[in-house]
This record gives sequence, C-alpha cells and structure tokens, in this order.
Amino acid sequence: MGLLVNSKTKQRIYLKSIHSMGRDAESCDTALYCPLCSRLQCVIRYQNSAWYLYDESRNGTYLNGAKLSAGGTRLKEGDSISFPGDQGNNWTLEDTSSPSSVLLFNGGEQYIELDKCNALPNERHPELLITREEDSFHWFIEQGELVKPLRGGDRLYFSGQPWVFYPNDMVLETQVYQIQDTKDDLHLFFGVSLNEENVQLVTSNRKIEKDMGYKVHHQLLVILARRLISDGNSGFPLRDSGWIATDLLLRELRIEAAYLNILIYRCRTAFERAGIKHPPIDRRQGELRLRPCRVSIQKGEDLVEHLPNIDGSIASPMCSGFG
Repeated sequence: MGLLVNSKTKQRIYLKSIHSMGRDAESCDTALYCPLCSRLQCVIRYQNSAWYLYDESRNGTYLNGAKLSAGGTRLKEGDSISFPGDQGNNWTLEDTSSPSSVLLFNGGEQYIELDKCNALPNERHPELLITREEDSFHWFIEQGELVKPLRGGDRLYFSGQPWVFYPNDMVLETQVYQIQDTKDDLHLFFGVSLNEENVQLVTSNRKIEKDMGYKVHHQLLVILARRLISDGNSGFPLRDSGWIATDLLLRELRIEAAYLNILIYRCRTAFERAGIKHPPIDRRQGELRLRPCRVSIQKGEDLVEHLPNIDGSIASPMCSGFG
C-alpha cells in the first residue's frame, strides 16, 4: 500500500485511498506542524490505479522542490512532498501500491495486510479471527466467544503485542463496479458415514459442482446444517433459523474455543477457494449458523433435504429412503 516516510523523523504513514494532510489535527489524517501550512494543506488520492497529489492550501505545496499547479499531479515512487517554510522536512513516497486494509505494529514498523478472512497470528494457533463482510465492507473481530465490529483505530492484541486496525474501505469510492446479480444458487450436499466419523461435502453453486472431500471441519458444518433443518421443520423465519450457541457446539464437537476458530477459518477459506463468493457461515455474539440455503444430508439410505422459500419462510424438510 502507499507509504510516505518523513526525511527527519522517519515517521511512516500508510496512505488511505483519500488521505488529507494539514494543521487541523482533528480533521486531517496526518497533522502538519508548520505555521505556514493551511488547516487543510493537501490531499493525496488514489484514482485510476495511481496516486495523485492535490494542493488545497493558501501558500502552496511543493513536489520535488517545485510549487504545484492547480489540479491533481500524478505521483511516482521517490517523489518528495514538502511545504512552505519547512521544505527541509519532506515526505518521500516510498511505495505506490494500491491501498489496502492492514494491522500496524509500533506505528508502522510492521504491518499485516488483511484479506477477507484472517486467522492471527497464524492458522495453526489462531488467537483471533478478523473477517470482512463481502458487500458492506464491515469488519469484525472474533476472539473466543466474543464477536464485535472492528473500526479504524481499534487496538487489539495477539502474540502478546498490540496492533492497530487501519481500514481502507474508502477504496470503494475510487473504483467502478458493474452491478450484477449476486444471488447464490448454493446447494450443500453432505454424505455422512454410519458411524458419523467421516463427512463428505459436495457444493453446487451457479451450476458448478465441486467435491470438497472429507475434512474435519465438515463435522462443524453438518451440525449447523442439521440445526438449520430442525428450525425449518419448526417453521422458524429465515432471520432466526439455524443459530446454535457456541458453548453447545464446543460440547458437541468436544473442542476448545480456540480450535473452533480454526474450524470456522478453514470452512470460510475452503468455500472461497471453491468460488463461493459469500461463504455461508454467519456468526454473532455467542452463536453460529449455516446461512439458509439448500441442504441435503445423506446417511446410509436416508436422505434429508431442506430448501428455503423465497417468501422468507423455510420449506419443510423432505425425508426419503433409497432401497
């Protein structure tokens, strides 16, 4: 992501997609302490796959020693930005890559670039999960049984170190998206062995079928799928269907909360690798569910199916035997 480094203080600034600099520390992303600078001195904006510098001041902003003219000026790596009366204290653009959401440690000495689903510090020993909703770009932290929204500037801890969340959701304003139908035609088929020790998952999404094989985390999914079917049989509305308390899951799976986070992470990433844009795992404080979709569970000759209705209710499950 875009990076500015101060020539004197060596301060590192990771740029937001629209990043303001000026004397007004309350409203600007980066505060300037030069008396000749304006309250809003300049804006650095990411657009058309590049960074641009806009002067918004009375006394001018300098790029490589030359005073900027009106309009945006495209920046390149190594460019130096300075201000009137303080040109010896400049900022150098050391990275021109596109903006991204990160966790920063110790003011930027280290950073972790975030994906949609992140197990930290690593997948084998996750102390927490950080996830982002696909459509709304809302971020959430999941730690133990705690689930809460994550906002810019929030401090969180793992590996005994404090990290600061640095979002870049405004990047959406710099890109143009074609509106498309995002409705998933998702069908999950579970093949469960008679002793319940092996669970196969086959997904079908937009007529593309993928065998996900036999995985340990499929045990979690089939428990959630059975709760979804049970709630459907009870006539629950979609918004309330499928939820199961985390402590019940831990007891049924006979695992610790930390390992549950591993299973959730593996489920979500497996769905994404299978091309399923919206992994159907929902989580809220103390509860988890499989988002309502078509589900089939076959154990031996018994088949149970579940299909949500478009009117917001859930169709009754269908049971059949094959002989």
